[in-house]
Amino acid sequence: MFGLIGKDISGKKEPKKEKRKRKDKSNIKPLLAMFGARGFLLKLLGLVRDILRLLNIRELEVNLRVGLDDPAETGWLFALVGPVLVCAKSFSALDVQVEPDFEQENLQGYCKGDFRALPIRFAVPIILFAFSPTTIRAIKAMVVARRK
Repeated sequence: MFGLIGKDISGKKEPKKEKRKRKDKSNIKPLLAMFGARGFLLKLLGLVRDILRLLNIRELEVNLRVGLDDPAETGWLFALVGPVLVCAKSFSALDVQVEPDFEQENLQGYCKGDFRALPIRFAVPIILFAFSPTTIRAIKAMVVARRK
């Protein structure tokens, strides 16, 4: 019926297929276990904050037009993004403009920037993050979840 549901009524019996347990590569349980480890998310956000502090942003220009499937969801998104945009406009090197599109689902944008980064300076925060007890605990939780 319309290609959605089908039933063979010819009377022929098909042999039962063996159910094989296969490993699903898109298993999200280990990732959730890692982020669920106590204090890992805060530690990860701290790493991102430390790396962003080491970047010297000279100029950043962002123009976005965003529209979600539902206009109400677009409104909620801009209720969350609005205060961040006000803070971003207070920096002279940043020019961020995001406008909503309530008519259609849409993501269009343009980004241009000029920044300076010395990669050797990233070594200390990355090493402190990688060998912290919190990260080791998160990796252990991920490995245990993967074995299950």
